[in-house]
Amino acid sequence: ALILTRAGALPCKNKYILPRIKEAKQKADFVIVFPHWGIEYSRAPIDKQRKWAAKWIKAGADMITGAHSHVAGAIEEIEGKPVFYSMGNFIFDQNWRTETMESVLLEATFQGDRLVQLRLHPFLTHDQAQPNFLNPAKDDGRALLKAIRRASLMDW
Repeated sequence: ALILTRAGALPCKNKYILPRIKEAKQKADFVIVFPHWGIEYSRAPIDKQRKWAAKWIKAGADMITGAHSHVAGAIEEIEGKPVFYSMGNFIFDQNWRTETMESVLLEATFQGDRLVQLRLHPFLTHDQAQPNFLNPAKDDGRALLKAIRRASLMDW
């Protein structure tokens, strides 16, 4: 058994993660799993990610917000729970491609322990350290949300 004695990342293996999700569900009002997973520079999830997400939701996760692919990725709903496969880069040194400078910031609104609203705020990072919001209804912001929607496994 893995015993956690210090801060850090947990290996992305179900034998470690599933018991922790179940434990967290007993103690927390809302459980968010934040995996480092996926294929770099791909907006679409792979089958393994979708299977893991379904297992994590079944174990008690209320939301999954992933990272690693360096581009904002697909969104899916599993058993009524949101899965964001990749939020993209927040502040990172990959300024050689527009897609790696574009990301989304997730705004979650709660009433008590109940999630009532999610909003995606598209942004572009300038000079490797300056996030700038994009208008989701126009130009680059709209294009980014359309790209995420095309990769998604649900209509939103």
